[in-house]
Formats: sequence, structure tokens, C-alpha cells
Amino acid sequence: MPPSSRGILLALIATVLFASVASLSKPLLAVAPPVIIAALSQLMTVAAIVLIWGALPEIKQILHCKRSTLLYLLLVGILAAVLGPLALFAGIQASTATNAVLLSRMESVLTTLLCSLLLREKVTRQQVAGVVLMLLGIYFIVSQGFRYTAQFNPGDLLILFSSLCYAVVNTIFKAKLTDLSPKLVVLMRNLVGSIILLLLLPVLAPSGLHLASLLTGTNLIYLLILGFGVILIGQILWYRSLELISASTVSSVSLSQPLFGVIFSRFLLSETLHPYHLIGGLMVIAGLGFTMLHRQKLPHFELHLWARHWHG
Repeated sequence: MPPSSRGILLALIATVLFASVASLSKPLLAVAPPVIIAALSQLMTVAAIVLIWGALPEIKQILHCKRSTLLYLLLVGILAAVLGPLALFAGIQASTATNAVLLSRMESVLTTLLCSLLLREKVTRQQVAGVVLMLLGIYFIVSQGFRYTAQFNPGDLLILFSSLCYAVVNTIFKAKLTDLSPKLVVLMRNLVGSIILLLLLPVLAPSGLHLASLLTGTNLIYLLILGFGVILIGQILWYRSLELISASTVSSVSLSQPLFGVIFSRFLLSETLHPYHLIGGLMVIAGLGFTMLHRQKLPHFELHLWARHWHG
């Protein structure tokens, strides 16, 4: 198989795996608090990074970083690997996997707005069209097809907050960290997250019963698939695809993630898919397409994809 075809296939498999996070974590969150799932996911991410790249070269780079750079890396770790995952998993616990898949796409809208306001990036008509389409799609979903006044339940709001955390991280990355190796940013982000989440475990999940519940029956199968299959193997395939094909091709393949996410929620969780989910989801995907076409022209777009988190 030619390298280009192999790269597209790997990117597609990684996209499908990432799309299953909400549906796989939903049953686990029924027996364990979000902090345990978040901690395990971050530990698996660190394991993936060490297996792919090793950690020694990046650790040597850390020793030469300025204090201000280290503070930004710490902030990125707190937002992207602690607050973001905690809010996302708590949101999935209180909402539906379908809503989680679609509402989490707000990250793209929020990134565009933050970069425009804080970094003075020029907003193109293409971006405006993408943002409007995505906002309309989100509103279409939460208002059940414009039939009711839009009402966000607590889970939906937590998912949107997680999107804000990741959007802030994207903005910091663009403004302050583009001169660093993306491998260093990824390692520090998930290492910081793992350490903080492990320290929080005795406070937020003092009972060992939660962990025991995760290690039995179907829950253990879901946990192994989420940890090793999705987060570990998914990230290995994602980074490998970026080595084989262009960043624009990888990003185009990843546009299908919401579609696969909705399919997983239907077949793994038997969640009801209403017409407003499908129509709103298509609007979100179209909006993502417009914003992604603009991003592909930016100088640091490939670095952004290398620093992408498994949440999608």
C-alpha cells in the first residue's frame, strides 16, 4: 500500500477510535467518578507518548525553557489535561453521548473567537460562515429542531466548558508555544495532568470501591478498549498518519469524527437519534469544514494537529 493511502487509512482509524470516547466512557461513568476516568486516560496518554517518542529528549528541552514558558506549559496542562477532561467526563455522565459528541465541536468556534479577540487574527468570510453554521447546528440540537427554547442541562454546560478550556489552550499554543517542539508540549501537558489528577484522587474519589467496580465484567472490557484501544493505539496511529501525509489531508479525514461519534452512541448505548440530531450534526460538520479550510492556510496548523488531544 502506498504511504499516502496508508496515512489516510491510519488517520481514519484514529478518527473512528477518538469518536468512540463518549460512548465508551458513558457506562464507566455510571460506576466511577469522572476523576478516575480522567486520571486513567491521562496516564494512558503519557504511556502512548513514551512508547512513540521516548521522554528523554523532551525532558532535556524542559531544562532549557524559560520560566515564563514553563508557566505557560503548566497552564496548558491544567486546562487541557485536568479541567478539560474532568468537565468533559462529568458532562458525559450528566448528558447523552450524542450531545457530547456534537457540543464538544464548539471548541473550533471558541478558538476562532478567542484568536480574533486576543491575538487580533483576521476573521475571514469563510470562518464567519463556519462559525454561524456551527452555532445554528448546536442551537438546532438543543432546541430540538427550533421547536422549543434552547435549554442546556448541567451536562451540556460542562461539555461546553471543556470546549472553552481546549480553546484557551489552542490560543495559548498559538500565542506563546509555537517555537517549542509539539512533542514537548504534548508530554508536559499530559504529565502535568496525570500528576495533578493522581493527587486529586484521594479527595474526589476516596473510596476504592469505584476502582474495583471498573475492573469487573463488561466495565473492564470497556476500560481496556478506552485506555489501550482508543487512547493508546489511537494516538499512535494519529501521529504516524501525520508523518505519512499532509496535515491538511489528516484534518480533512478528521471532519468525519462527529458522524462516527453519533453512530457509536446509537449502537453502543442505544441512544435515540432524532432528526434534529442528524440535521444539526450535518450543520456542525459543514461549519467545521469551513473553519478547517481556513486553518489549513495558517503557518502553525501542522503543529496544532501534532498537539491535538484525544478528546477530538
